Amino acid sequence: MKKGKSLRAEGITQTCTELEVTIDADTVEEVLKAVLEEMEEDKDIKNIIVKLCDELAKQDLDGFDDIDAEDVYEEFQDACKAARKNAKYVADSDFELVMTLYVDNKGNVRGRTIEYDDGYDSFKVEISNPHKGSSFGYKAAVSVEGQEIAVEGSGKDSSGTVDGEFAVKYNGTGMVDIVVKKFDTDSLKKGYLNGEFTVKASSGINRALGMASGTSLAGEAASVMSILTDMEITLDVSMNGSSNKLVLGLAADDEKWGSISLSADRKAGKKASVPSAKNTIFVEDEDDFEDYWDTIEWDSFLKKLDKSDLPSDIVDIVEEIAELDADEIMDEMDDILWDLMYNMY
Repeated sequence: MKKGKSLRAEGITQTCTELEVTIDADTVEEVLKAVLEEMEEDKDIKNIIVKLCDELAKQDLDGFDDIDAEDVYEEFQDACKAARKNAKYVADSDFELVMTLYVDNKGNVRGRTIEYDDGYDSFKVEISNPHKGSSFGYKAAVSVEGQEIAVEGSGKDSSGTVDGEFAVKYNGTGMVDIVVKKFDTDSLKKGYLNGEFTVKASSGINRALGMASGTSLAGEAASVMSILTDMEITLDVSMNGSSNKLVLGLAADDEKWGSISLSADRKAGKKASVPSAKNTIFVEDEDDFEDYWDTIEWDSFLKKLDKSDLPSDIVDIVEEIAELDADEIMDEMDDILWDLMYNMY
């Protein structure tokens, strides 16, 4: 324990007490054994397994019509016993995980870091939320092998209502900007989301254009990204348990395109209706996708797009996609995925 340590984030500094805890291989083994022992005898887990098996037995599925819930539960218990015996092999003998907490003078946890580094593999999870009066700074980041994804920002916290500006960053480069207004953190603790959130692409997201380079969709990707950087999406959410409302707004170059409003009230439930087979499409593999692709009536769809207010750039992209067959679409997707993996590693 160290007193008088400074916690910083986005220009806000707060003096805290630093608490450091080290978790080694022996600790991991004991914790894992304790959890597995609880799981082995937990009645709720048993009930879940039994109910799941009963439901599977009712379905017309090969191999599940004669499933026995008691046998499955006994196999689960045996697996827990076996895992307990092998718990000592989960972590290497030199395993060491360091967790650091930053606590203010009122007992609030304002920061937390978890670090692991054995010389070969390393990762760090960091959450910093220092306060100075009603002002606060915020950073939540995950770093793996020197690559960092973070959410950073600052704002005001007035009696549980937060207003602020944040950015999602990759290795320090802003990718997405988020403006938060009237975000009720107290209701969030009860499971209800309330507030207004505006999301817009940062200029740094243009680097993602390189991921699709070398494919015939590169030009289309550039056009889409150019449009996206000028667009912003606003979510206005109101929830209290008995009624919920969400308004989704879309704007470009400060000009509002339109909005969609969704609302739901908690009332007596009704029996759900399952779509008829003729109106339902199941896509499980490439063959299913090809069969579905051939059924799309592109001419009718494109005529409707021409009559809409969508930007011509988007309509042009859809027209080019419509000229491709299913095999070409799958090939393009493979190329893009390989480019994504290449740029990541």
